Amino acid sequence: MLFGLASFIKGRKHLKDLAEPATPELLTEKVFAFLSREHLIYLLAILSLSFFWLVIQHEPFVFAAQQILLVLSGGGLVVYAIFR
Repeated sequence: MLFGLASFIKGRKHLKDLAEPATPELLTEKVFAFLSREHLIYLLAILSLSFFWLVIQHEPFVFAAQQILLVLSGGGLVVYAIFR
């Protein structure tokens, strides 16, 4: 991941400003208490990574979630095929 980030930062000049947000002023807008939209995005990214790291550490939970999603997607496919 660090290598990918480093190559992105080094190669940003080749993107010709396509990596920049369309409206950069939205990132500095305060959306929650004293947090700007940009800082809120960073905070949520760190929290979500922490959450998923904790979830992955518990194999039975991952297995159960996988089985539930398999049943739901299979059922959704059947329902889609019937109404299609």
